[in-house]
Parts: sequence; C-alpha cells; structure tokens
Amino acid sequence: MAKIEHRTIAVTELRAGVAFEVAGRAASYNMLSSDLGGFVERLQPGCFSRSLRNGGDVVCTVNHDSNQILGRLKNRTLALSDSNDGLDFVCKLNPKSQAHKDLYASVQRGDLDQCSFAFGVDDGGDSFDSIVDPYNAGRSIVRRTIKSAKLFDVSVVTHPAYPGDATSVSARHFRSADYVDVSKGGLPAGDYIVSTLGNATVFTPSNTTLAQKRKQRISEARRIFAQYPELSFEHVLHCIKLGYSEDVMLALRGAAIAERIKTGRA
Repeated sequence: MAKIEHRTIAVTELRAGVAFEVAGRAASYNMLSSDLGGFVERLQPGCFSRSLRNGGDVVCTVNHDSNQILGRLKNRTLALSDSNDGLDFVCKLNPKSQAHKDLYASVQRGDLDQCSFAFGVDDGGDSFDSIVDPYNAGRSIVRRTIKSAKLFDVSVVTHPAYPGDATSVSARHFRSADYVDVSKGGLPAGDYIVSTLGNATVFTPSNTTLAQKRKQRISEARRIFAQYPELSFEHVLHCIKLGYSEDVMLALRGAAIAERIKTGRA
C-alpha cells in the first residue's frame, strides 16, 4: 500500500455554499510548493486521473480524521471535479448533524479556511530533478513531480501544513537541553523525539500500549537517521512527521551529498 502523504494549500480556497455545503480546491496543478523540508513539489495535471477512473472511494474529512467524515464519493455526498488547473470538491453536509452545523458556521466565519488532500504515490509515479531554489538564491533544490497517485481524502483543516517560513526545516530548532552532538554518537533525547513526532509515526496495532508506541517512535527515528546519516536528525524527524516516501528520502540524501561535494564538506 502506498504511504499516505498530506498536503495543504493556500487560504481563500475553502468556502461555505448556500445549500449547506462546503467547497474548495483541494489541490492545484503545475504550481511549485513552498520548501517542504529540503525539496519543493508540483502536481502534474492528471496525476489523480487513474485513481478517480478506478472508482475507489474518497472521503471528505476534518483534519484528515477518519472519525470526522463530512461526506464521501460512494454515497454521492462528495463530488470531485478534476481539471487542468486543479482538483475541486463540493461536499454536502448533513443538516441533522450538530458537528456539521458547527463546521459550516466556522467556515462561514473564516475560522476554517484551508483545504488539504491525502495521497499515496503509485509505483514510479513521481520523478526528481534539481532546479534553482526559488526561496534561496544561488542554491539548488530537489524538485519532486507527482505524476500518478491514489487519492485518499480531501479535508477541511485547521492549520496549514506549511505556514510561511515554518515550511522549511530550518524554521524548527532543538532546544539545547534536548540536543546531543551527533558527531559524537549522541542523539536528541527520547522525550523530545516523542513530543516532536506526536501521533505521526509508524503504523502500530490498535492494541499497542503507549509504552510500546513510545519505544517504536524512538526506534524508528533513530533507525532512519542511521540509514540516512547525510541528513540532520532534525530533518529526519521532519520527514517522518510528514510521511515522506522512500523515494523522497533518497532524493533528499542525494541532494545533501551533492551539496557537501559542492561546498567541499564531503
């Protein structure tokens, strides 16, 4: 199964309709993303065509929470419109649901104004190249192009995944008390790893205890850091939290090696 990734797009894309519905643009095509942690990304028009053509169900949720479903394709409460510009949606809300009434009011007032989508890249469905970094003149950056992916959900979200400068890894820092010099074999404290990752971790059985989940989070972060030593540990946590695929990690590793060679630090 494709690893699920989430992306959130700009404000003004979500609106409350007259007929007790919410609508918006879940994904825009041929637009370069902000820095997603060492790379930028664009969606190729038609990247969801095969997924939509295959007729799989897609749900509309709140904050990608499967317990807060607003509508879905299979019961025709969600409609998707795919064009050369982007993927739009209209979701008919349930007038008998107080949660839907509250959400509708929040969208009307502008408390909720972001749209997002969850996807999994098909095998061979993305490609990577290098371009001039649009956010850091004089440097190059990896560009990922999504060519074919399975769409899982569109979502109304509270916070953008990449708000302004906080999209870059450099906008996130370890507290000095949590950081240990990795060149000497040290790593950030386990408590910091767990608090940083939150629930965005490896999949675990529902009967897994909190202690076991904590251990797995720490183990997974340190395993990936050992596998990609060219990336900073802060960068590794960022990648895990956003659910980057193996292809993305390999591309980031290649970019890090290239940068070291370019600057003479290899």
